[in-house]
Amino acid sequence: YGTYKFKQELLPLIAHLSNPSVRKVLIYLNESFGDIGYASDASPLRSQGRIVATVEIQDANNQLVYQNSLDAVSSYTTDVSEEFSNLNAKTATRERLVVSLAQDVARDIQLFFMKNDFLNKS
Repeated sequence: YGTYKFKQELLPLIAHLSNPSVRKVLIYLNESFGDIGYASDASPLRSQGRIVATVEIQDANNQLVYQNSLDAVSSYTTDVSEEFSNLNAKTATRERLVVSLAQDVARDIQLFFMKNDFLNKS
């Protein structure tokens, strides 16, 4: 679901970017979740999610012309006795991270095009 949601958020933001000088835009996602705070009985109090996106842009000759890593981090409170609440909090956190990261990646790609004048070439 995360990859699908990321793509759905990203595509409208970069759909207007088109240039024959750029052959591929590759984006690799890596997601991790874990506990970051513990109570005195060793039960988790807070958990954290992190998604890292690595952006690679290749030119028409398949040469790597740009590479950058971006990440988004968020945490949420957990309750050892509320499994549904924890799952809901994790899902909401994941969704927030995906939306935020898609916006960051779109901005990063747009900046690359602007700095390298790829938007003005036909």
